[in-house]
Amino acid sequence: MNYCFLTSRSSWFYHNRKKEIKTIFKKNVKIFTEHDKIISKYDICFVISYFKIIPEQFLNKGTRFIVNHESNLP
Repeated sequence: MNYCFLTSRSSWFYHNRKKEIKTIFKKNVKIFTEHDKIISKYDICFVISYFKIIPEQFLNKGTRFIVNHESNLP
């Protein structure tokens, strides 16, 4: 399986967990800081501390998303 993480560059997750994620998932993971940069289909994309609204047409690309959000969503 191929995984990706989508997080904002200024988030705690990007600065504190990037190395851990790459160690755990090894070659099967990419970390993105902009949703429009994800052009490939991934089996699962974890969205953690991402500060932008992701358009619906992007979410309908076939990838499964797991979203972790620490506050109410808009």
